[in-house]
Amino acid sequence: MQPSARMLPGPLNKTLHISGLAARFPRSKFFGRVDFSWWDHSTPRNVGWVVGAFFLIRSELIDEIGGLDERYFLYFEEIDYCLAAKKNGWDVIYYPDVKIVHLGGQSSVRTGEKISPKGRQLLSVRLKSEFRYYRKWFGIIYVLLSAGIEIIWNCIVFVRNCIRFSPTGTTRRHDARIIIRLIISTLMTDRFGNVGDSS
Repeated sequence: MQPSARMLPGPLNKTLHISGLAARFPRSKFFGRVDFSWWDHSTPRNVGWVVGAFFLIRSELIDEIGGLDERYFLYFEEIDYCLAAKKNGWDVIYYPDVKIVHLGGQSSVRTGEKISPKGRQLLSVRLKSEFRYYRKWFGIIYVLLSAGIEIIWNCIVFVRNCIRFSPTGTTRRHDARIIIRLIISTLMTDRFGNVGDSS
């Protein structure tokens, strides 16, 4: 089963995920909060967001708030939509009785860009979408917090792997450097995730 019911992202959830604490303690309600990994997913549940690979949207909601925000090329568009629905008084519900097969990461299979080793995401696109999401809903402080958490974590990865003279340590140092540069570059070129009008 892939995690399909999730809490909305934020600095705490990002820290738990990026540090690996969420994966290390999946049965904990605190550490497993990001993907509700402590819960068996057997009953309907009101959640922060559901994965956009498959979700159903009531026509009344589309009439009220429109479709997905086209300023997101890939990633975070479903999170954005679920938050917009919540802010307009709608619930986002996970239903366990509906099943599909999701071949994850297929959007990034045929690309020359840097792909996250954990999630097969296009890092530059994911960062841009994430920063736009935070800018749209929470302002520049959240953009900088998100970027800061990722920079700090990758600095820790870099330093920790400076003492490992192995192919794995070399690869991790190299990846950490690339990610830090990519974060800074995204912040500078995307004007801190500016999406213009937040309506």
